[in-house]
Formats: sequence, C-alpha cells, structure tokens
Amino acid sequence: MIIPGYTPHTKQRDFHESDAMFRVLVGSERSGKTCAGAHEDIKMMFRARARGAGKHAGRGWIIAPTLKLCETAAGKIVKIAEAIQKEAAKKGLRFPIKTRAWNTSPTIEFFDGKFIIECKSAIEPDRIAAETVDFVHLDEYGLMPQIIFEKCRTRLLDYDGRLIVTSTPNGKNHLYQLYLAGQDPSRPNYESWKIYVKDNPIMTDEKIDRLTADMDKSEYNRRIMAEFSDPELTVFYGFDDCMTHPMLLNPLDSGQYVMGLDLAERRDYTAYCIMDRRDFRVVHMERLADRTFFPWRRIKRHIYKAAKFWRCEVIIADATGVGAPVCQDLESWGLNVTPFIFSATSKKQLVADAVVAFNEGVIILPLRGSCEIAEILHTELSQYEARYTPAGNVSYGHRAGNSFHDDMVDCLMLALHGCITGAGQIISHEEFDFDCRDPGEYREEEEYEKLAS
Repeated sequence: MIIPGYTPHTKQRDFHESDAMFRVLVGSERSGKTCAGAHEDIKMMFRARARGAGKHAGRGWIIAPTLKLCETAAGKIVKIAEAIQKEAAKKGLRFPIKTRAWNTSPTIEFFDGKFIIECKSAIEPDRIAAETVDFVHLDEYGLMPQIIFEKCRTRLLDYDGRLIVTSTPNGKNHLYQLYLAGQDPSRPNYESWKIYVKDNPIMTDEKIDRLTADMDKSEYNRRIMAEFSDPELTVFYGFDDCMTHPMLLNPLDSGQYVMGLDLAERRDYTAYCIMDRRDFRVVHMERLADRTFFPWRRIKRHIYKAAKFWRCEVIIADATGVGAPVCQDLESWGLNVTPFIFSATSKKQLVADAVVAFNEGVIILPLRGSCEIAEILHTELSQYEARYTPAGNVSYGHRAGNSFHDDMVDCLMLALHGCITGAGQIISHEEFDFDCRDPGEYREEEEYEKLAS
C-alpha cells in the first residue's frame, strides 16, 4: 500500500515489507522509527479490513509508556489519515475519520466506526482489556514493563494479528531480548532492524550536531548510536579494539605462558585461557562441556595435558569451593598451581586490572571471526555487569538468566592477573614430557564417564 507523501528510506522499507508476526524497529532519536510505526499502523488497519472482510469490527492498539506519548502517536496517525482522506476525495471516495476521547485515552474511528484504533498508556498494565485485536503497536517499549508484550501477544491469535515495536534502546532489558529474537534465523515469527538518525534524509549534519552537542558518551551511544548498553551496569569497554590476532595452534619456543583456569559449578563450564606474559597475548582458550557430560576426572586430565602441551609456567586456578581439591590434585601431578580465591575484594581487583588493560589496549585478544571461542568471549565481555545492592556494595558477573555465562571472562582475568603479578616461577621446557596427545583430542572418545558419586 502506498501512502500519499510518504517515501520510506531503505531500512524503513524493509520494516514495512516484512510480514513477520512480531517486528521490532530499534532506532536512535529522530531516526524515523515512530513515523514508520504510525504508517505501519495504517497499513495494518487496511490489512485487517481486507482479511476480515467486515466479519468483525476491527480494532488496533497503540500502547506507549505515558498518555502524552500516546497522544503524540495518535496525532501522527491522524495526519497520515487526513492525507489519505484528501487523496480519496480527489477520486470521489469516502474515508471517514473521527477522533474522540474515551476513558481519557485517545481513540480514532475509521470507516464509520467499523475500525477503531485505541491509544493506551502502559502505566497500569492490569487495565489492558482481555479482548481480541487485529494489531498492536508498542511505542517506546524499552520504557515499559515486560508484561505488556506478554499480555498483548495473546490478543492477536484469533485474527492472525500483528505486533510491532518501535523504541530507542534502554539498556539490555526485555527490548534487547526481543531484538535478539528478531536476529535469530531459527525464529521466523520475529524480525528486527536498527535505524539511525543519519538514515533520516531530513536530518542534516548541522541538525545532528545540534542534537548531540550536550550529550555525554553513554547518552550519545544510546540515543544516537542506538546501542543496547547499561551505563551503570556495563563493566568493560574498548575490548573490541583489542581483538586483533588469531590464536596459535602450537606454542612458540620463546613463549612464556600462563594459564588462567576457571572451574565449573554443576550447570556451568570449565574454561581456561593461556596468555603469553611477554605481550599479554591470548594464544589459546577453551571451554569444556558442563559437568553433566564432562566429569571432574576428565576435566583434570584435560587441564594437565593442556598445561604440558603449552608449557605453562604457572596455572592461576579458581580455588573457590569445589576448585580447592582440583587444585590440590593438579599440584600433586607436578603442575605449578597458584590457587586464587574469588571474593568481593579479589574479584574487584581482577576487574580493575582488566578494565585498565582494555582501555589502554595492552592486551591482545582473539580476532573476531577467526574462531567460535572469539565470538563467545566477545559476547561474555559485552554481557559482564556490575550489580549494586541497596547497601551500595557491588558484585560482578554475567547477566541474570540461565543462558548467560562468564567463565571465559573469569579465566581471561585470571591469566592476566598471573601475567601482571609475575605469579609462578619459570620452569625450563626440558622438564616437560611432550609425549601426550593434543589437549582436545580425547574429546573424540566414544563415551564420557559417568559423574563420580
């Protein structure tokens, strides 16, 4: 459908042409996301009319965080509808529009009341009526409670409805999860896009400069670059610029290698990082399967062989909880192990050292795209957060949720700690026995041993 006077730019066009049940348009300020959403509301209304063929009175919802934002959205729709009305009149056609306030919410009636668009505030989610609708538009969903989406999606099923989201990012919250769903090819009902102020043809460089003049970096990243960042929670910055070299397949003769070892809890991963203390380059990283399938006996054996293969001078190993007996076993096998106890104080120091290393660019991380481990590490660094208690204390770790991990970050920080502090002593290469398999080789054995009782 072509709406008079509207020429969508490329990314808006992709949004309009999609027929996914859930569409998410994330954009910076003045990028045209709300304008695109308003035009899509009109388009979805005509789609619903065509599919329903008058069998039911059509209804659409526009939901915004506040009533004032609802009125803004309603005003855009009325302007678009009036443009259509003028074009229809030129052709001798009727396109009646009526606006009214109903229970303090703006309401727009089309086709003599046969289709109604209601604008609702998200301030009181429990007041969203349990009725079937043809479409829902969540404007600035990043500022709403997550339950709004859950309530609305069930209202669409009877009429094969559609739900669109237009919003500026507001940290890595439920909007971020919805955006990721739209990027996942295995979820065809979801699609998502990002648009920026520079995509908007009416926003000149001069206008953008005026808009951004008083913004600090975090505000600029969120409002102009449409980044999903939590300024108060995100810990690491600058690590992208450190991901410059692929990992090595074999140790260098001149290498002085330190291993950082993070040992798993039952539902987590064991991970290790091997770093050259001469230039803080990560030469090898690996994450082992969770302990349900990879019991301690195999984990210890793997670590032992990896340490010998890479001629590690020292292992900085997590000795918290279940890690203590593992460290003792590795030491009894002749490895040079420095136990590290994770506490609020010790972890704070690890994080501080890593922050400095990233900001100063003195650490060399695996090149993105060179291997799967590099992508996992990048994801974990992006999702590593600081969490503050009501008392003002801080703890560090991955974002809450079963799908998030921080084992790669922890083993990286342990290896860096070993390089910075000079932990361990240099052991001559001759002391190692190299008659061993590659550290990943025994994963190919047919069966894993059962967990020790």
